Amino acid sequence: MTQPESAPLRIGAFGERSVAAHTIGDVHTGDTINLPKEALIAPAEVAVPPGLNNLPEPASPLFLGREEAMTELRERMQTSTGVVTQAVHGLGGVGKTTLALHYAHDQRAEHTAVWWLTASTSETIEAGLAELAVRVYPARDIPSITIPMHAEWARAWLQAYPGWLLIFDNAENPDHVAPLIGQLPGGHHLITTRRATGWHHLTPEPLRLDVLTPQAAIDLLTRITGENSDEGRRNAGKLAKELGFLPLALEQAAAYIQHNQTTHARYLTHLTRYPARMFATPPGGGTHARTLARIWRITLDTISATTPLAVDLLRTLAFLAPDHVPRDLLEAADADDPLAIEEALGLLHSYSMITLTPQDISTHRLVQAVARTPDASTGPQADPHRTPELIDHARQHATAVLNRALPEDPSTHVAGWPRWRTLLPHIEALINLTDPAQDTSDIHFVLNETAVFLNGQGQVAQAITYHERSMATAERLFGTDHRETLTSCNNLAYAYESAGDLARAIPLYEATLIDRERVLGTDHP
Repeated sequence: MTQPESAPLRIGAFGERSVAAHTIGDVHTGDTINLPKEALIAPAEVAVPPGLNNLPEPASPLFLGREEAMTELRERMQTSTGVVTQAVHGLGGVGKTTLALHYAHDQRAEHTAVWWLTASTSETIEAGLAELAVRVYPARDIPSITIPMHAEWARAWLQAYPGWLLIFDNAENPDHVAPLIGQLPGGHHLITTRRATGWHHLTPEPLRLDVLTPQAAIDLLTRITGENSDEGRRNAGKLAKELGFLPLALEQAAAYIQHNQTTHARYLTHLTRYPARMFATPPGGGTHARTLARIWRITLDTISATTPLAVDLLRTLAFLAPDHVPRDLLEAADADDPLAIEEALGLLHSYSMITLTPQDISTHRLVQAVARTPDASTGPQADPHRTPELIDHARQHATAVLNRALPEDPSTHVAGWPRWRTLLPHIEALINLTDPAQDTSDIHFVLNETAVFLNGQGQVAQAITYHERSMATAERLFGTDHRETLTSCNNLAYAYESAGDLARAIPLYEATLIDRERVLGTDHP
């Protein structure tokens, strides 16, 4: 029996209802509220408004270097069968949202509706669906209808009118979007996410979005800054390389340059001298704009909440070379629980903070730069993942893992030479990123052993540089008469000899021999 229009309708606390088209029935599961009959019209009876969309921004004229990615995305979205779902993943700031936005504008005419959902949580997805319900049928916009009720109506409406495109932007968890996709087979679903894994049950193969090409990065910088002379483009190339060709970093730098009427070269100098400030400075001096430091902190907050070890490892990787870090270098760091290292690396990979293969690890150079730069902020805005103490510990940990990995007898143990060649880029990165005043006994050992290997391989100039630093570190840490210091002096003299510089080799040999006899005695082996 149909109730009078003014009669109360019983609605449960979680939105249970039994409403047929134009019919209001009693549901005795919650509080009594009054709803007008027109607010409860069946979804299937509300037609699609022409041009329905809620795209957050227009298509940008600075959409550069993404032609191949756009073509591949179109092909995947248009040639799929069944429920059409595609995930685009990549590092925060690489331009996933921008790609999705341009695709949505490009395809608007091909869909009955285009609706953008912030997908960071299941609650934001539900809120986005509720907004869709109100947009489609404004008569529902009354205080007594809850967000879950609106969202359920929107799901039914999407089921009734196929041919739409839903964009799930910044999805954190596949489980948040899977139930909705399962209920809505009649349209296209496009997901942007930092998660590289976990999508296999929703899409055949996620599309990985990489950084820009060098040419596209230069074009992006110069288009915004207007500094397009030959010298300006050369300096833009240097800046783009330092920023790792990452779109958000490039836009952040270009906006700063434009706002402050400075140059590519000067910004690069600022980045070298004041990295923490530049990474955290919003474009145009605003306070709410997206910056590298901010978006990556959000990701690290999520990772750290479950696996603090993963963030520790990321800071350690920041002191090694960006590419081809052997996995066993880090996995050997925890002999008691090697699976913990493997799982932590897998989590970093799943959030696109690193790239992981069965053999090695790669980290974007800008992720490294931010991870090893102490945050100068104070109070609640300070980044808890970048305190000076944590970064100093990461440097020491990187030194320790390299120390343990060095093969013995670098000048004579030929079987260890391939391993040495694998480790050299990471040793060089660590040494270059460490102030000599911060050199520890572990770094002293790495310096000396590496110099001995380089000297044996004929790379005498580099060997001398490392031996000189090793000797200075030994003198500072142990004193001039310590055996380690005397060994460093002898090895440096040998490197001078290898270089044919006898004017420096012979006096150093003689002085070291005198000091050894004085400290150890003339009968010491």
